[in-house]
Amino acid sequence: MKNKTIIFFIIVVTICFLVGASACLQKDNNENDGILDYVLLDDGTYQVLKINDKYNYHNTVEKITIPEKFKGVKVTEIGSEAFKGQKYLKSVIIGKEIVSIGVGAFYECKYLETVEMSESVQQIGGGAFRGCNNLTTLKIPQEIDTIANYTFCDCYNLNDINLHEGITSIGDGAFYNCFNLTELKIPITVNLIGPTAFYGCKKLEKVNIPDGVPEIGDSTFFNCYKLTDINIPDSVTSIGESAFFMCKNLAQVNISINITTIERDTFYGCENLETLTLSNNVRKLGYRAFFKCSSLKSIYIGENVNSISNNVFAYCDNIIDAVIPAIVLPYISSDNLQNITITCGEIDSFACSSRTSLESLTIGTKVNKIGVGAFRGCQNLTSVLFENPNGWKINQSEILASDLEDRLIAASYLTDVYKNQDWYRV
Repeated sequence: MKNKTIIFFIIVVTICFLVGASACLQKDNNENDGILDYVLLDDGTYQVLKINDKYNYHNTVEKITIPEKFKGVKVTEIGSEAFKGQKYLKSVIIGKEIVSIGVGAFYECKYLETVEMSESVQQIGGGAFRGCNNLTTLKIPQEIDTIANYTFCDCYNLNDINLHEGITSIGDGAFYNCFNLTELKIPITVNLIGPTAFYGCKKLEKVNIPDGVPEIGDSTFFNCYKLTDINIPDSVTSIGESAFFMCKNLAQVNISINITTIERDTFYGCENLETLTLSNNVRKLGYRAFFKCSSLKSIYIGENVNSISNNVFAYCDNIIDAVIPAIVLPYISSDNLQNITITCGEIDSFACSSRTSLESLTIGTKVNKIGVGAFRGCQNLTSVLFENPNGWKINQSEILASDLEDRLIAASYLTDVYKNQDWYRV
């Protein structure tokens, strides 16, 4: 009897031990095996603060699972810089109660490859995944309406990311240096794209700008080498400096009719751009705006440009056809210029002298002066069309309209006979 009592006691103790151990193991598993430190928030939920100092000392954690609860209470936030610099971290599973990921939460987790994020997440802080070099894909939860500043900056291998309808803004540098991003569909709900948003996205070939975006900031598409064409909708009224700097493969740009200024270096080095059309709303062309657009062949610039900075078309050596106001003419240095239409303004003295490539010229009805020697030395200019041949004078003497109606005679007057005279139309 005594032996039976002892055996029964041993069995009970063993069962209690196993049950207790199992409970302890289950608790540790739910709380990420004690790896994480938490802080209690004002709303009574927990925030993941950081990796426990004991584990962080060795900095070798490869996988993190953010639990739904800690001590029976919801875990709703990942704190700012919670996992900053965890260089061995490869995988993160984010619990279904998390609503906020803090600023720089995974900053420079260079080997982070996968992030499983639930639809509960409503906010991702600026720079949250900055420097996650090995992150290749990420699904943005539907509740997110803002891609914050520098969220995916320096995610060199990011090549697949969904931006859903409902996102309204893409912040400064959001995809800065995402070298492997090839295509991005921007939702029609987006009304703000920040400066440098796609800076250095060297493989980006296709991107749409939704109608409703009011401006394209400075350096937005800087060094997007493979971008081939882009449509700038009429909602856009401003394009920032260097917005398309060195977009070498950009061959076609449809520019909003509401743009008033082309800023400094906007299309610098767009070597494959062949045609350019700027509406009558454009008032200003900034310094080096089209510098080294070496394939540019045809340009049309509206009549209301009144301010031009130096080197606007420097090294644009293949322009053949130009429809421009007179103020633009001295800034075109192409030796291949063959056909010019001057739509309005006063043509400066010597503005187009010695252009041996020039073959035809049209003088628009709104041109009221041709300066001394403007076309002197243009020996191949054989056709000049005066859209209004009436009222032209030299030294108070009127030139016969019938003479100017003959394109060959008009050409000889400008290049030779009256080349050293100022022409006026009254």
